[in-house]
Amino acid sequence: MTTDLTSNINNLQAKYGFPLNNIHSLDFEVPQLTAIDRRLFSLYQGSIINRKVILVATDQLNVKKAVNIISKVHNVIDKNTDIVLVVDKLNGIDRKELLKRITSFITLDGEFFLPSLNIQLHPSQNQIKNNNMVMSTMGQKLFMLILMDMFAYEKNQKGIAVSNRNFSKIDNRFYRFKGGTDFLSGIGKVVGINNRVSFNRAITDLISHKLIQSSGETINKEYYAVFNSEGFFKSGEQYLQSPIKNKEFQIDSTLKISIENAIISGYSALSKVTMLAYDGPMTYVIPSSEIKTISDEFVTKITPTGFNHDNSDNNFLIVQAEKYDLKVFNKIFTSITKYPSKTVDPLHLYLMFCNSQDDRILGEIDDLLDKIWSEL
Repeated sequence: MTTDLTSNINNLQAKYGFPLNNIHSLDFEVPQLTAIDRRLFSLYQGSIINRKVILVATDQLNVKKAVNIISKVHNVIDKNTDIVLVVDKLNGIDRKELLKRITSFITLDGEFFLPSLNIQLHPSQNQIKNNNMVMSTMGQKLFMLILMDMFAYEKNQKGIAVSNRNFSKIDNRFYRFKGGTDFLSGIGKVVGINNRVSFNRAITDLISHKLIQSSGETINKEYYAVFNSEGFFKSGEQYLQSPIKNKEFQIDSTLKISIENAIISGYSALSKVTMLAYDGPMTYVIPSSEIKTISDEFVTKITPTGFNHDNSDNNFLIVQAEKYDLKVFNKIFTSITKYPSKTVDPLHLYLMFCNSQDDRILGEIDDLLDKIWSEL
């Protein structure tokens, strides 16, 4: 993208009618930029509605690095000139961070945040879903498995093993795995991707989202991605869904649900692993099939509750229905690093709450996510 910014901007203008003009390479030096800075970022200048702008374009967004580059450019330009970050697209985490820093940006898929010009346009979640971008349940299971496996290599120098056998390997800067019999009868069986149909459905989903690439013929086909768990998550985060179904169930606490298959979820889990306090009824997540076996007289279907739950009645539990087995992913995560057992893992917990309207919750889950990689 950075090598052909003018062409991309012209496409943006044609599609959205955006008035970004006179784009050309920067005609002055920024002495503080290092060789690595110049390799990762390209600088241009132009105008938006007759206002001078400097464009900082990159194919490999790292928000902290981008903000550092923008700061260096600010030191050598007129204060009336805006600096705008230009990227292909943004995931939810990076978008949130840029908005928090009030950093102007343009994405080539039509997103604009230019506070000095009072211009702000963001794609809606409905638009993303309508464009068929949301990952399938099977694809998401495989994505989360790969993500945790990458994290295991980074944390412990060894991946997830079943019967002392790894299903993947690290080759220089690439993470690689195959989807044959060893996968299906090993880790695939553990997470519920245990036949060729389900594996093909899952891997096709990841390939179509450009998260995984493949090489080789059918028999020896290998799948690979750049080895970086945080980068992998950020690339896929915008396609992921909450791992629980939309309805919660209020269940009489005198009815014993199968604790063997239940793990702590929702606000109960969030309060257990963050600083947020919650004194409402305990929340568990269990397989959908188990909810169907509970007599209707014990069950009340309810809309998911807000965080400020003022009902301290201990006569009932809140039960959520999972889209896939979250207990398995808790076991995988706790085998890699220290984390409470029988509690939804932090990655899936993030997906449950990332669309919350409560700033307290958003702040806590962002910290929870940052903690995963800050301890590497």
